[in-house]
Amino acid sequence: MCAEAGTAFATGFSNGGMMTNRVGCQLASLFLGVAPVAGNIWFGNDFRECQPNSTVSWIGFCGDKDTTCTLLGRRFTPTFQTFRDVNKCVEGPTDTFVSATTHCRAYSKCAGDNIVEACTFAGLDHEWPGRERPDGTSPPQPPTNIDATSYMFRRFSEILAARTKYNNTKSV
Repeated sequence: MCAEAGTAFATGFSNGGMMTNRVGCQLASLFLGVAPVAGNIWFGNDFRECQPNSTVSWIGFCGDKDTTCTLLGRRFTPTFQTFRDVNKCVEGPTDTFVSATTHCRAYSKCAGDNIVEACTFAGLDHEWPGRERPDGTSPPQPPTNIDATSYMFRRFSEILAARTKYNNTKSV
């Protein structure tokens, strides 16, 4: 697979979410955005700090019952703040989506017009928000949970559209 650097997005669940954060920290110039699900930054071995070579949009998703997001130093809020700092965001966070079980907040005025947004889910354990596991073993999720897949694609499409419009007007 080939992609133009700076136009692709990465996502992953659990360990894949941790990997997605690492991609945002170490390969930021190759991606327009990263969206970890149920996985925070986890430092260890040769990965000791998040110092990307460029800014990168970040949208994270975690349930408040998910120990991957809440125990053993794997805190969701510090990961959110790390990407706020990486992207030099100066305002927020402010609410971007709120339902009975979903609370999304975003920083604004970030370098490169990047998005830095965190969505948490009341009562959700180690699950992909709004989707069942392929093997059908997921507990039922309330309809007030957003579908993380649809949400991240919509948000990343907004970034891509804004950048495409900017690049098209710049070359005219």
